[in-house]
Amino acid sequence: MIAADTYAPCFYDKKVKEINDDLKNLGWIDHVHPVAEVGVDEQGTFPEVYMNDGTKKSIRVMPSGNSMSFFEVNDVDQIDETEFFAVNLTLIIWADLTKVNPSQPYNYRAELIREVKGVLDKHSAYEINVQLTDVFSNYSQLEKLEYQNTMLPYTAFGITFTVSLLTC
Repeated sequence: MIAADTYAPCFYDKKVKEINDDLKNLGWIDHVHPVAEVGVDEQGTFPEVYMNDGTKKSIRVMPSGNSMSFFEVNDVDQIDETEFFAVNLTLIIWADLTKVNPSQPYNYRAELIREVKGVLDKHSAYEINVQLTDVFSNYSQLEKLEYQNTMLPYTAFGITFTVSLLTC
């Protein structure tokens, strides 16, 4: 068993950590989270992330503060008969536009997407697809009509992409 203080992320967790480090450097994403799973309770489904800190602690990821992000793993395919895998991920970002850059009097979501895409380009992401609607469709507790969490002044988008990774 690996001690909590010596845990080194591996495979897609390592890539997600590297991307998260660069997302933090953008300066406007307050809460970056690792890969989320679908959590379930009596009220429905929600994104839930394990903290990878040696405890059993998981947290529910909900839009709050200025902005937040988390990842979903969509697919992992071995490339031919090599040790490389094509890992398809989705990065979901939510932001309150009145807090991220309050001096901007317009919907500047396109600029945020461009900045995030630049981070993904740095990490050799390919097959990039931006999703602007139904970003939280996997999570009933974040449904658009009930919570209005993607209507202006809020915004949310998902970026699905693939990275090639070597197993650890």
